[in-house]
Amino acid sequence: MQITDHTPLIAIAMLAARADGSVEPAEQRAIGAVVARVGTPDVTRLTEQVAAGELGVADLASRLSDDAARRAAYEGALAIVNADGSANAAEQAFLEELRSAGDAFTACLVVSLVEGRSREESLRRACAAGALAASRAGAQPSLPTAAAIDRILA
Repeated sequence: MQITDHTPLIAIAMLAARADGSVEPAEQRAIGAVVARVGTPDVTRLTEQVAAGELGVADLASRLSDDAARRAAYEGALAIVNADGSANAAEQAFLEELRSAGDAFTACLVVSLVEGRSREESLRRACAAGALAASRAGAQPSLPTAAAIDRILA
């Protein structure tokens, strides 16, 4: 995990806690554990951005450096939504959105690199794929086609 992963990891944790519209004390403690584990960027500013709806899960997931960071984000979110018991429907939908964004990002990055695209273009396409996946319901139906990625980047 890279130092650049700290901010998106903490922001994803905050979004997970707010997925059902409220932040329970157990979820707040779980966020505190994530902050303690990964470091402390400007948590006050992150809290403001999350509360204002300025940060989206797809964008944050696309900023994570590798599969280990994406796995840490998902596992952290999973722990947070279950901190107050079990994940409700809204929290499960958030986890699905996070998972599908990461899956689409990784798949598109690999395919783009195998196709011989530059690293920069491959990353742009992967970010677009993650954003598209997070904007649609359902893990499998949300995976974008190459044509959809081309359209969003046009």
